[in-house]
Amino acid sequence: MCSVLSSKNSDDKSRELIDPFIYALCEGMVFEESKNLDESTKKMEIIKISDFFQNQIQNLPIPPRILFTVGMILFKGYVMARYFRGFNNLPPEKRNRIIANWAWGRSALLRQLFRVVRSTVFLAFYEIPEVRMSLESNPILEESSTKGGK
Repeated sequence: MCSVLSSKNSDDKSRELIDPFIYALCEGMVFEESKNLDESTKKMEIIKISDFFQNQIQNLPIPPRILFTVGMILFKGYVMARYFRGFNNLPPEKRNRIIANWAWGRSALLRQLFRVVRSTVFLAFYEIPEVRMSLESNPILEESSTKGGK
């Protein structure tokens, strides 16, 4: 199986090339799901996810890229008006709750704006070998798959 994440060097130099907002967005998006990863692995994988996401956004055709950029500007403005702090300056738990309200909330327009973020970030996240191994060794998943086969 081909991995969507490149095997680029994920050191601090790579982190500097990633937009801080994109990094904060990706970190907030996978906050709950990445709790079982150790901190150094989590940080390294979030850098890879952010790099992947940023490249995907940069490679969009111009009209959807402009719409995404405008949507994210509105999102940043909302966060600044509501919390009096930039999105990047909020703790990951708070970012996760804000993203959840927008990505899975009642407003179809906000859900649609975050569809590209959700889909791309989680695609990259579930390609992480440690995450796939933890899912494969999850007894709840094994139990539900055997029940479904009966």
